[in-house]
Amino acid sequence: SSLSIQLTRDQLELGQRLAAVVKPNSEIRPLFPEYRPTVPLRGNAKQWWRYAMRCVGRLNRYRSWIEYFVAFQKRKIYIDLYKRQTYAEESPWLAKITPAELTQLKQIENDRSISVAGIMHWRTISDAQAFKEDQKHQMHLASSHSESFEAQSPTRAKSSMRKTSYLAASSLFNTPKTPKKDLPGDLSYSSLVDDDKNSEKI
Repeated sequence: SSLSIQLTRDQLELGQRLAAVVKPNSEIRPLFPEYRPTVPLRGNAKQWWRYAMRCVGRLNRYRSWIEYFVAFQKRKIYIDLYKRQTYAEESPWLAKITPAELTQLKQIENDRSISVAGIMHWRTISDAQAFKEDQKHQMHLASSHSESFEAQSPTRAKSSMRKTSYLAASSLFNTPKTPKKDLPGDLSYSSLVDDDKNSEKI
């Protein structure tokens, strides 16, 4: 006799998840390794208790305001230092990084409490800030060049303004003039002038 079992797709996926959970895993990874102390447990109970409390807080989605403030300070310092280290040579408005600041930058990058994803996110913000500052610098240079050109040739600027205003006024108040050749013979300009002179004589 043979036995056949039919499973739906949902049942098969559920079975695969259960098998993955039950399957023994030889590689045991620590919980939140960025918080795990590097010192041995004996003689350093305070650091390990602090590590346990932080892990419990992270699991319950709770973090102290001190951690937020420290992370904010590291983020602010790192974004500025990384931007100056990467773009100082091609951006004259940025000061070059000093050896002490470079050491501080390396310390933040080697900080185990900051994940690699966090460091890459901060670098992306720094690149975006540098790009925005470069755009503002280019716009400032363009405006300064235009102002210097207008200051060197004020007469040309005034004449161009007069020409523009004259064209605008003529476009508003211009009326089509009847050419002399289109006037009939009895209403020509010379006949009108003669009629005016005769009327004065009378």
